[in-house]
Amino acid sequence: MSWNYFLVYTDTFLDYDAVKYWLNAREDVASWLHIADNFFLLKSENAARSLGDALIEYARKNKGVPSPKYPPGRIFISEVPSDTGGLLPKAAWAFLKPPPDENDDEIPF
Repeated sequence: MSWNYFLVYTDTFLDYDAVKYWLNAREDVASWLHIADNFFLLKSENAARSLGDALIEYARKNKGVPSPKYPPGRIFISEVPSDTGGLLPKAAWAFLKPPPDENDDEIPF
C-alpha cells in the first residue's frame, strides 16, 4: 500500500536540486510532485520516519556533517490526512486523489 506524504524543508537543510536528486534516486519513492518552494508531495510504501531518517542521512553526507550530528536546517515529512483543504494547483489535488477501485467497472449480480 502506498501513502501520500508531504515534505517540507528549509534551504539550510538542502536545496531544491539536492532534494529532487534524492527523490529520484529512491526506489521506495514511487512518484513526487514539487508544488511550492521547499514543499513536495510524494508517494511511498515506506513510513514517514524511515523516509525522514534516509533524507537526514543523505543531507549529512551531502553537507559533510559527521554522524551523529545533524545537518543544519529543518525537515518535516508527514502523511497527508484524508480530510484536507487549501489552495493547491489542480495537479496536487489529482496527485493526492486515491487510485480508482479496480472493480469500479464491474456490474454486480
